[in-house]
Amino acid sequence: MIQCWHHNASQRPDMITVREKFDRLLEKQNPSTVLQQVVNAVSQIDSNENPSTNQDQLIPLHHFSTCLGQFQEPTESSNVYDTLHKLSPSTHSEFHYGFMAESQPKAVQISDERRLVETYMKCVENHRYEEADAVKHLLVKMIESQGEVSPEQMVAFADKHRLEGSFMQAMLIYQISLDFYDKYSHLDGSAEGVMGCVGGLHLTGMGLLEDPRWFEFFKNKRIVRDFVIPLMSNARRRILNLSHVSAESRCLCEAWCLHYIECAQNRIGDNRAREETLNLAVVLLRKVFGDDAAKYQVYGHLLNNYGFVCTANSRIGDALTFYLKAVEAYSMAEDLTPEEKKERVERSTKNLQEVASQR
Repeated sequence: MIQCWHHNASQRPDMITVREKFDRLLEKQNPSTVLQQVVNAVSQIDSNENPSTNQDQLIPLHHFSTCLGQFQEPTESSNVYDTLHKLSPSTHSEFHYGFMAESQPKAVQISDERRLVETYMKCVENHRYEEADAVKHLLVKMIESQGEVSPEQMVAFADKHRLEGSFMQAMLIYQISLDFYDKYSHLDGSAEGVMGCVGGLHLTGMGLLEDPRWFEFFKNKRIVRDFVIPLMSNARRRILNLSHVSAESRCLCEAWCLHYIECAQNRIGDNRAREETLNLAVVLLRKVFGDDAAKYQVYGHLLNNYGFVCTANSRIGDALTFYLKAVEAYSMAEDLTPEEKKERVERSTKNLQEVASQR
């Protein structure tokens, strides 16, 4: 970075060299150590007593301010809130860890916010999740500096991108939304908001796995397993820290989070982890509600899916038991419409009959 700021243009390394050096650093060292080195380098740049004043010689370098905790020298004036609202996949591919490639036209300039989003996406795609999380924290600080933004508004942005098929952007904004729910955890509805983010992350992960290309599917499967599902699990644990939420509301939100998690585990074929998640959710509901757990549709979903896992593991007797309990639970659910209740009962009954025919 210091060499890239050299007043003599002939002494600056080309961007390929910069990228190769940065890649070697990331391979050899802990990401947090590399980030600290970047901060130290920038501090030296900022403290330079004789910086170059020839603007024609300066390449567009976005540097990190240790005082403000965010990237400075933006290339365009933009509100982060508005940037996220208008975010769409960039058509520019030349991003090299915060530097703009010299081969790009000078008229093409990209905001710091979008540059960070691009960096986040590249980190996730290359399975560098700690770095992605660090970038997310920078974006949170930048958004907070722009003024009050509610977590509900952030979730609306995430939903918009997910529905448009921009799954990486949606994943990032759901993560940011979770941090905002932490900030507003004292407000009513925060547990339900966190639960909604987990559901959004689940649908985002499912969207990633719909890619028909063989290589992309397995790359995205790893992302769902190693990044998305842990994000969902961490979000579920946030609900445990909400002291103002009643035990019943907390239990229901946790159960829905666990349901979304076990569905994601099913999609990547992790039946062992899925059964553990199902068992945890069923035990949790029974502990808090007892027989009244059947009043809630999520209990029926969990029992039905538990029957599916038992069937896959050739435990036919257990599968019959869970499908039968699912039929009973759905018939008692109070948060289903008559049409939904009929549909769910018929589905579990069909599953029950199919398993019974295997005996």
